[in-house]
Amino acid sequence: MVKPAAPVVFSAMAGMGAPVPAQIIINLGIAEPGDQVEALQSLMNIFMDADAAADVLGQTTCQGMVDAIRRHF
Repeated sequence: MVKPAAPVVFSAMAGMGAPVPAQIIINLGIAEPGDQVEALQSLMNIFMDADAAADVLGQTTCQGMVDAIRRHF
């Protein structure tokens, strides 16, 4: 997990939509085939909830971000 000092701009998936300024970058390691969809849905739910997203993004350490994600996962 990386929280850059300034947002990193990524192109939208499949080139559809505006560029996305990422405030946090999460690398997923998924052990079981097919589990990535459930994990991505859970992460999207966190970042669509303003309070949960603020909790994660407000952390100042990697462990704090992990703990915040676990609270809302």
